[in-house]
Amino acid sequence: MHTLACLAPPKFLPSPGLPLPPHTCAAAEPPALDLHVFSAVEHLETLRSLSMTIDMDTDDCDPRALVPVATSVVRLSALTALTSLHMHLSECYEHCGNSWNSAEHEGTEHDALNEVREAHLASLVPALRNLQQLQHLSCPSQWLRPEDVAQLSAATSLTLGGLLPPAATPPQGASGWPLPPQLRQLNLKGAVSPRALAALQPPQSLVNLEATTLRFGISDVTPVVGRLTPEAVEAVGPAVRLLVDHRDPARGMERIRIEADGSPMRLLPRDGSRDGHMEWIRQLRGLDAFGRLQLSLVMLSTADLVCLGSTLPDLRGENATPVQT
Repeated sequence: MHTLACLAPPKFLPSPGLPLPPHTCAAAEPPALDLHVFSAVEHLETLRSLSMTIDMDTDDCDPRALVPVATSVVRLSALTALTSLHMHLSECYEHCGNSWNSAEHEGTEHDALNEVREAHLASLVPALRNLQQLQHLSCPSQWLRPEDVAQLSAATSLTLGGLLPPAATPPQGASGWPLPPQLRQLNLKGAVSPRALAALQPPQSLVNLEATTLRFGISDVTPVVGRLTPEAVEAVGPAVRLLVDHRDPARGMERIRIEADGSPMRLLPRDGSRDGHMEWIRQLRGLDAFGRLQLSLVMLSTADLVCLGSTLPDLRGENATPVQT
């Protein structure tokens, strides 16, 4: 097996006194951006395993500076023998992905984030589609759509920053986007919209789905007023069932967080709802298997709190206290 581990921006310089194994690159002092790693690895057609990190020392991340990196990822499509790929492309990428559904970014900044995200998807998705033998994919700073994940036909283990809501409808006759048929592990590191989870159709092989933060973002609420949309409410039940049915008990007690977007207002119930937030709180049944629950930036009434207690009776003591921040 050929394995390549890269720290980028790479210079292919050996560390003093430390011989490197074949097909390994080491980084010298990182310049602002150096994309030689992509042109270097695209000729290694027999490479089976690749681990690469491209990071930038930036306190004030300019998303547009990452567009060249995003568009260069497509060169990985030449590595058709890859079975394992670990790729971390700067915390700035994680910022771009995690902000897709946030009201914190408006105007020019919002446009810049969208530009990076769409350039990256337009480059990464065709590359991954070409890697027909890829079984293990770890991209903790990358966000994909359900329809993109569905194309990773050989995948058994996936780690992603998160999922974007689907941009297309599922295939005719399907209730959602089918995950890879042999997938066993799906780990989503960032906040995920219930609508994105509800769009997934898991295979029987899936034994562990890790996603510990559900977020109602700007696409889940009405403008200005900040009320949940009917589509967001309907997605809560399927999303929760997916999490509960595919939780590995070996993970032990953990906290699951349900939050609204970090805008100044707290989330209000769906317009016209007679039951307030209770209409989706009732769909949380089974989440007490996680042990701890935190609600953030959700405007709860006394009736909502009573409903929460009766729906999740196994949340005990401090674990039963919702947090409104």
